[in-house]
Amino acid sequence: MVAIKYINDLGDCDYDWVKVIREIQIMDELSQNPKNSYTIKLLDLKMIKQDNGAIGLFVVMEHMESDIKKLLNQSSEIELSEDHILMIIYNTLCAIKFLHSANIIHRDLKPANILVDSDCNVKICDFGLARSLAESAIGQGSGNSKRTRDSILQAKLL
Repeated sequence: MVAIKYINDLGDCDYDWVKVIREIQIMDELSQNPKNSYTIKLLDLKMIKQDNGAIGLFVVMEHMESDIKKLLNQSSEIELSEDHILMIIYNTLCAIKFLHSANIIHRDLKPANILVDSDCNVKICDFGLARSLAESAIGQGSGNSKRTRDSILQAKLL
């Protein structure tokens, strides 16, 4: 089972491409880190050319059972003990520490972006607003993408 994020209508706007490339680059580099058990893994990318000439992008990622927002909304149906809550908090802090050790600032950390499984393991997702700091493990900062728009356009279209 996988999770798929669809990014629609990537056209000629360079800013949209920069945001998408930055998010994919951060996810890709974090996914390749052998010490990473704290962020959602990028599994695949598929591009399609839409009828209007724009590009659509399917981002295929690892699937997790739930997120903290759903847990909070289902609090009357799900019984979470104090130990469960402490484990989720501890694992969330470990995930944030891991991101910061990789010089990544998430900038959109909220309950919906903190995924949780039945064993209270936590993974952070949605790196659309994330930035890497200079001298980081994934490049020379958020403005210097290793992958360019042209290299992504040259990828296999569906």
